Amino acid sequence: MNFYPHKLLAVVTAVAAGLAISRAEAPNIHAAIAAATVTEYQLHPGDTIQVRIYGEEDLAAKVKLSETGRVILPLLPAVNLNGMTIEEAKSSIRDAYQKDYLRNPVVTVTIEDYGLIYFNILGQVRAPGVYHYAANEQISLVQAIALAGGYSRIGEPSRITIKRIIKGKVSIIRPDAGAMAEKENTSVITICPNDVITIGETIF
Repeated sequence: MNFYPHKLLAVVTAVAAGLAISRAEAPNIHAAIAAATVTEYQLHPGDTIQVRIYGEEDLAAKVKLSETGRVILPLLPAVNLNGMTIEEAKSSIRDAYQKDYLRNPVVTVTIEDYGLIYFNILGQVRAPGVYHYAANEQISLVQAIALAGGYSRIGEPSRITIKRIIKGKVSIIRPDAGAMAEKENTSVITICPNDVITIGETIF
């Protein structure tokens, strides 16, 4: 079950308060998802970029980052751009061309399309499953629950675990989504790619 980024609307507070959101509404719940600025964004596998060299039209290329974050450009071996900002990517490509082919090349890099990343949400939500979102978006835990249709009838905001891989090791996070939604000074948990979120049930 995959939902992709579409329109934005503000329903996160209602979901956090325990109100149910229908499956039909779920694809549109991207209200408070904030896009990272282009200058801060780090390139990610699946992103498509346009590369141009001033005065060298034959070297222009539109390429997609591979699963390892590499691209193949005219005349060059694979260039690793994974995790680089646009400025860092420009510098890396410029250095590669300057090394053997061009003198002081003027390189421009623009993002044509963002690749998709995902998280998995299980347990007591109305629409558990895998959810994809654009790599340039940031999604909080409360927003992730909204995308999954909100809590089920017995879903409990204080009984949540997030399984996350950090530097190759499994880390378990136990946040309180109810407190995040209700208290202004509570830290917001941002979802990371490949997170597995499990919503527990209310203890009667």
